[in-house]
Amino acid sequence: TFGLELDLNKLSKEELKEVKDLVALRQKLCKVVLQGDFFRLPGFGYPGASHSNSAGIGDSHVYAWMFVTPEQDKAVVSAIVFHRDTVGKFPSRLKLKGLRSEYHYVVIEHVPTMVEEGVFNGVFQPGGPQYKHRRRLTLTGAVLMEMGIP
Repeated sequence: TFGLELDLNKLSKEELKEVKDLVALRQKLCKVVLQGDFFRLPGFGYPGASHSNSAGIGDSHVYAWMFVTPEQDKAVVSAIVFHRDTVGKFPSRLKLKGLRSEYHYVVIEHVPTMVEEGVFNGVFQPGGPQYKHRRRLTLTGAVLMEMGIP
């Protein structure tokens, strides 16, 4: 199981397609998650927050972790921000671990973020599912570990 506790008979065609897509994604990422090395990614969060925030310690609303294959050629990264912090603050860059410094990694955002409609930091933002990175990113392991993903 991977968190889908629902009656498939009650879903619309659109919802069934979404479930089918999630199952396909799970199958695609499963080997890395089950056989890879696990890393917590502390330090990801909002400015002024505790360094241990993303580890789920204390009153954190920001969590991040990743899995890396033993060959260090693929990784699966998960980051969750439960709500926005203070206006004008943005989450820090997400610095990864366990990658090959010289290797080039293609960053793919598999699941869009559900966003509320409204004005945030002075910019109108339409609601609904949105991808943060609207272009293909190819970055070295060194950049991903030292600079992080914005």
